[in-house]
Amino acid sequence: MSRSDKDEMLLVLDENGNSTGKVKHRQYIHENGIFHNEVACIVINNKKEILLQKRSENKKSYPGCWALCAGHVVGYEPIKNAILTEINEELVMEVKEKNIFQLIPKMKNERDDNRCYVTCFCAIINKKADDFLIQKDEVEEIKWHSLEEFEEMIKKEEGTIFKNNDYYKAIVNALRDIFSNPEISKIYATFLEQIEELDEQGKATGKLITREFAHNFGVWHKSVSLFILDEDDRVLLQKRGKSKIRNAELWDVSASGHVLFGETDLNTLLREAKEETDLEVAKEDVKFLLTYKESISFNKMFNDNTIFNVYITKLDTSEPKVKAENFEVEELKFFDISEVKEMMKDYELLAYRPEAFEALVKYLSKE
Repeated sequence: MSRSDKDEMLLVLDENGNSTGKVKHRQYIHENGIFHNEVACIVINNKKEILLQKRSENKKSYPGCWALCAGHVVGYEPIKNAILTEINEELVMEVKEKNIFQLIPKMKNERDDNRCYVTCFCAIINKKADDFLIQKDEVEEIKWHSLEEFEEMIKKEEGTIFKNNDYYKAIVNALRDIFSNPEISKIYATFLEQIEELDEQGKATGKLITREFAHNFGVWHKSVSLFILDEDDRVLLQKRGKSKIRNAELWDVSASGHVLFGETDLNTLLREAKEETDLEVAKEDVKFLLTYKESISFNKMFNDNTIFNVYITKLDTSEPKVKAENFEVEELKFFDISEVKEMMKDYELLAYRPEAFEALVKYLSKE
């Protein structure tokens, strides 16, 4: 994991789960049986199965035991950010905040040396177990289980991290409610990002796929990018979140995202601009810059073949600030074009999109 155990400072909670305002090292927390915050995520698929992971035999605690995707909440880190970080690190995939939902609110869970309050989320991922990229130092195996198998593991408490207590019983009951819901197909559709498959020329094939499927199998699809300029022609760039699989902590375009099924380019741009920068963009002020293709493999389970449509707009705005709960963006900042040109010399600080940045420079040279 990117976060070292020894560096994790955890918020101390009282017996009722309330903050004491103190933070202590993770090791101290566990050695003294102190309550703290944790997060977990139940990953399910459209076959009504639950994804479990077997912990590496090299783990100090519970080696070789089956567990959920879970982890500590560091300091005053937002709860959702913590679980998104764990999903990205343990399952090696990017999941957006809007694609998870709270399954169980903050609830006490005590086992052996661990006394915590856990907030449990749910994510819907339709993916074969073999298609997950396993981090061997963390995970030995990933496997889908039926709800009945999961419940039996909880009852037996053998070879797992699970305990037959109120917390895990609450999880089972919540999953039973979801799986028995006659509207379950709508629930799946709501939390899965569906996009259109494209051929290499950018023509829609008529096939509907999920974002994760496109990335796993290198399927061509469409994304849009937006450059936002202020009145002085400074360009707003965003520094990508540190747990992003792709281009983490590099400066990128102002806003970007996948064009979901049924969306237009402009609708996507306005949605992403609001989500990532909290700025309101007017359709009529957006201008098209260029289209280009990008084909990059980040690892054997993340192959991105994307056709980008790039746009630009100008706003009368002050320096925007990142919302505290925004997991995807670490920083927002306006740059003079001279500063951008300097970064373009080696692209070490920029997300690798030379076509987009070159089009930006060309546009501003004509202004």
